[in-house]
Amino acid sequence: MRSYSPPLRPKALILEANTHFPPPYKFSLVSSPKNLSISANIARIQRGLFGCSLSYQVSFLMAFGYWLVSFTHKDALFLQQDLARAVGFTAPIHGRVLRIHGLARDDQPGHVDAS
Repeated sequence: MRSYSPPLRPKALILEANTHFPPPYKFSLVSSPKNLSISANIARIQRGLFGCSLSYQVSFLMAFGYWLVSFTHKDALFLQQDLARAVGFTAPIHGRVLRIHGLARDDQPGHVDAS
């Protein structure tokens, strides 16, 4: 999917992150079974298995040129890098988010593995 180039590239994305998986953990429910019963789906959601984590969003969207510029409670704001720079951001904030959670790597402060 990373090789896919969408015909429309929004300048900004507002996404809700699954905070059951805090940075630096990456979680995504991209390939969810399509034929789950209603009760199985409710049970999955009650266990916190829905959506994707903030670290997954950062990793995925960096490949498309988006920077995380704001994260409040569970809402993430991503801007295309050129727009982020135009409005005054010099770097994405994902490193600060990791430090807030006490999870920044000592050898590379603020590093997020984008692989």
